[in-house]
Amino acid sequence: MIRSQNIVLKSEQPTAAARETAFSVDTGHEDLVSGKRELLVDDAITAASTVQATATTLKAYGANWVGAAVLTVQLIGSFK
Repeated sequence: MIRSQNIVLKSEQPTAAARETAFSVDTGHEDLVSGKRELLVDDAITAASTVQATATTLKAYGANWVGAAVLTVQLIGSFK
């Protein structure tokens, strides 16, 4: 899986749709995705639009299943 374009910070993008065209599978490597189970790992999910765009791309290239694992840590002292 590769990013087909440079992506600016999520907070600077006008909409989640801007990320939908940002991912593709490298030409000639479709067999690495087709028929496979894919697990996306991210450090944080806010609106989940990046995970959704990536999952949609992987499914379009033939992935059988796409899941996501996320670990976000907030330090106790930063709770308000």
